[in-house]
Amino acid sequence: MNRPNKRRENTKSALKSVGEVFDENSEIVSKMSALDTAVKEFGKDFAGYEVEEATYNLEMDGKTSAKHETADTLINVLHPLSRGLRSYSRKAKKADIFELVDVPESDLEKKRDTELLAHAKSVLKKANENAADLVPYNVTPEELADVQAKIDAFENALKAQGGSMADKSSEFDALNNSLRKVEEDLDDIDDIMERVKDKSPKFYDAYASARHVKALGTRHNKPPKPPDQTEPPKKD
Repeated sequence: MNRPNKRRENTKSALKSVGEVFDENSEIVSKMSALDTAVKEFGKDFAGYEVEEATYNLEMDGKTSAKHETADTLINVLHPLSRGLRSYSRKAKKADIFELVDVPESDLEKKRDTELLAHAKSVLKKANENAADLVPYNVTPEELADVQAKIDAFENALKAQGGSMADKSSEFDALNNSLRKVEEDLDDIDDIMERVKDKSPKFYDAYASARHVKALGTRHNKPPKPPDQTEPPKKD
């Protein structure tokens, strides 16, 4: 049986919470036609996502889960290392590193197998090249060695799956495409909800609370701009 994926479980749980907020405030929703239409579209696309997830889970049943186990394990160590590099690169004004590691954790899972492996190797390479400067961020030689071990395990799992680093299935692509539709619906609803913020603050707060979850990749603040390499360093 395919091992449940925690990130997908969290995503679906969060989407259900958003849907419950709309159900509980259906009277308010129905009074604003634009919001009512957007919420119905969200409901339709979320139902489609659940169908695609069930299809994907069936497709994975009976297959080895080693690749997915090692991919999840790799992402779990790669993301914290990337965050340390991201903070360091911003302060050191190293735009190439910042651009490489400025990737949300949810997007790492969406990468194809070959892309994830190549990305992980690139991140580790930059970390090793700047290891001395990463000491203040508690990046240790042991952590770097652990990331290398996780990369090796993932690469070996890909090779063992059939002698090649096969990309994720078409079912996985369909699953991600359906999730993107739901995310686009929520982006639209975000804008519309600003129109009900003053008149229905409790509804707005409930929606914002359900919406503000890591699994949905929501960014309520503008992301920081990449460092400008042309800008002269500040003098102490």
